[in-house]
Amino acid sequence: MTERKYKDFIQQRVKEALASTSPHRSYDLVVGNERVTLPVISVPTNHVFYNHNNHRLSAQLQDQQRNIILEGDPYDASNQTKIHRLLVETEEFNRLKDQLASLGQKTPALITPDGLLVNGNTRCAALKELEKEGKPGFANIEVAVTRESFTETDIANIE
Repeated sequence: MTERKYKDFIQQRVKEALASTSPHRSYDLVVGNERVTLPVISVPTNHVFYNHNNHRLSAQLQDQQRNIILEGDPYDASNQTKIHRLLVETEEFNRLKDQLASLGQKTPALITPDGLLVNGNTRCAALKELEKEGKPGFANIEVAVTRESFTETDIANIE
């Protein structure tokens, strides 16, 4: 699926959630001096992109001992796989995965309208691993979707 199709898919899911007669989940956060309410949707874990610019993840990617080099587009499948492997190797990964397996996802991750994770990279990797292990109910991730109007500075501050 192309990046445009991911964005269209996410936007359609947001529209469906907002148009639904049944209540939809939402997530509140402060951006600048404004309190905003964002819609929460469920999307397949393979419909979001790991954020290589996430401050914790970018530090790991630059770690010489890890020797992980992203070449070209950080959103292509090869680089997303490299990022996934790095996340799986983090110190607290198994604890988070076990917690998700027993309690489920309690807090939504945060994504941009085009599917880039603002936070929740490791959570998404853990859900993918649980799905790979054949555990039912882990193919999707709950995400709050940022507004198109959010700037890169807003997103960095949220992170």
